[in-house]
Amino acid sequence: MTKQPKRLKAQMWDKMQYLFRNYYDRMLHVRIDFDGMLDIAALKAAYMYMLERVPVLHSRYHNNFIKPYWSVKKIDIDSVVTLKQYSDMAKAARAADEALVREIPAQFDAQIKVTIIRCGGKDILVQLLNHMCMDGGDTKSFIKTLSQVYTEILDGRNPDVPVKTGDRSHWQLYTGFDEEKRKIAKGLYKNVSRVKDKIKFPFVKGGELKPHVVVKRLDEETFDKLKAYAKSIGATVNDIILAAYIRELYKATSMDKDKPLGVPCMVDLRRYIDIKDSYGYSNHVGFMISHVDRLDDDAKATALKVKRNSDENKADPYMGLYALPLLNLAYAVFPQFIAEIAISIGYDNPYTGLSNIGLIADDEADFGALKPLDLYITGAIKKKPYMQLSLYTFRKIITFTIAVTCSDEDRRIISSFLDGMLNELYNIIA
Repeated sequence: MTKQPKRLKAQMWDKMQYLFRNYYDRMLHVRIDFDGMLDIAALKAAYMYMLERVPVLHSRYHNNFIKPYWSVKKIDIDSVVTLKQYSDMAKAARAADEALVREIPAQFDAQIKVTIIRCGGKDILVQLLNHMCMDGGDTKSFIKTLSQVYTEILDGRNPDVPVKTGDRSHWQLYTGFDEEKRKIAKGLYKNVSRVKDKIKFPFVKGGELKPHVVVKRLDEETFDKLKAYAKSIGATVNDIILAAYIRELYKATSMDKDKPLGVPCMVDLRRYIDIKDSYGYSNHVGFMISHVDRLDDDAKATALKVKRNSDENKADPYMGLYALPLLNLAYAVFPQFIAEIAISIGYDNPYTGLSNIGLIADDEADFGALKPLDLYITGAIKKKPYMQLSLYTFRKIITFTIAVTCSDEDRRIISSFLDGMLNELYNIIA
């Protein structure tokens, strides 16, 4: 191991994710259910291996009013990974739910927290990770690498698994362009956060506000039908899900069906890096706007509109890169306290959105011989009136989540909304 640095530079997206504390909890939430028990000593050793190579995960964030930074701290793995054992299944289930919605303050010494819930000879692994350190794409990579390290340790080997330890900055996004296109990409100052034709989710007033993660699933058989239908019209699975989401937004909000609607969709910007992956664990997410001019009576017509609009967005060689130079300029020109004010004035956080975190292949999350029964990653828990649909695929089962700090009545509305969206999805692929 190389000597640990004492201080790390706060990258542009570290600072932006900290700014987003006004809109959500800044956490990435992971849950893995196993049909058996993990070796806790091996698991702690695997996490220690990862943390030793990724210093930002054991660092304290300092929001210095001139220039923020991370100070690297010593690791106490017992405070990062904890085991909780239960004899009652209902209590264990509640403990897993509670662990999933906790929050790690940026000023803590470790930016990751892992809780193992054990009951009846089975384990649930719940991992919280500060979004400032990485996004959903790199969280997938982190879990895959962790499982490899754990497996090697369990086999009695000294682990020798490559870990991404390189550049965390947004500058790597321009490495895949030639000189001419790189110059254009670095000049995309357009502020794309101001979404036209936006809409608010119908949250209720009042009630005790608590963090909720509402989960619904699409089974393997329906996934196959969805994939086949998307292929038949030259669309992606994401296009069809987005169409169902848009249709249910119209209905849930009682929006005039003759009015247009735009929904921001997250874009993984690693497509622009020369190696098509990030050098180090970091954030590389932009967004595009999916737009429909009205709500058609025919669900399939909406799917075709979304498909055509997605094709138009994807034809742009700089999709998702707009406004990054503007953010960088603000942080480069102004001290932190002024940059936050300036960006907050110019940034318009979308009320709704969609994030497809992607998938991990079946064998990429095996912990030794222990295979996950279920695995999903969901993004930050929003603060109402903001909400976002996240989806994650594992073994051809899509897990849909909406994570919001809201009331119990809001939770019921969200659950009903997801049921309605799934019905729209069934109508499209029927």
